[in-house]
Amino acid sequence: MAYVLNFYGTENTKTDKNVLEVYVNIQNEITVSIKEEDVEHLTYISFDKQTAIKLVKELKKQISLMEG
Repeated sequence: MAYVLNFYGTENTKTDKNVLEVYVNIQNEITVSIKEEDVEHLTYISFDKQTAIKLVKELKKQISLMEG
């Protein structure tokens, strides 16, 4: 069963019309794509499991540095 999770940007940065999509592709990798509101092409990157775990760890680190 395919599962896709979408995230939208913030109004503060005027990216609320942009969509970040996360899913497991047919090569069993995590794919992250970004569709910008006024851009025709899709930008994406795919990670193997080990790299995806490193990305999650870095995101958690960066979140902990956020104020508030």
